[in-house]
Amino acid sequence: MRTLRNVVAVAVLTMAGAANAQLSRRSISLESGISAWPGGEGGPRATVALLATAWLEGPAEAVARLAFASAGEPGVRATAVSGTVGIRLSAGSGPLRPQLVADAGWARLPGRPASRDRFAWGLGAGAEWFPGLDLSLSVRGGVRSIGGGIGLELVAGVAAYF
Repeated sequence: MRTLRNVVAVAVLTMAGAANAQLSRRSISLESGISAWPGGEGGPRATVALLATAWLEGPAEAVARLAFASAGEPGVRATAVSGTVGIRLSAGSGPLRPQLVADAGWARLPGRPASRDRFAWGLGAGAEWFPGLDLSLSVRGGVRSIGGGIGLELVAGVAAYF
């Protein structure tokens, strides 16, 4: 009888973990990916970004993003820096969630003085998967502009919710 009770308890706890993929209202995540601008504007850039989110209401979350994009050309080590804030909409509450993201802010491009910072924005769609409680993996594709040109972006990330 005791063995049966233990098996039932483990089964219930395992199923409850999958249903409650996210309990926390804030997260911090690290993303890495690649950005490319059609027309060869600086070539593809490796991108690393730090994101912070806070749940607002329903499916909406506020997002703050600080990103660094570096050109991968020999002899070129210039880095573009951008900081944006925006909104992320997540559909559903299960372990796999489709998402839409929109953000806007500023960008400092390589070789330009601080007085010539540029408007930056991004639009994207992706998915976030919760393999465990308050831990997620995500992938997102979209368009991003950091200073005028519109480029394509593909990123993958890992987030911790707290």
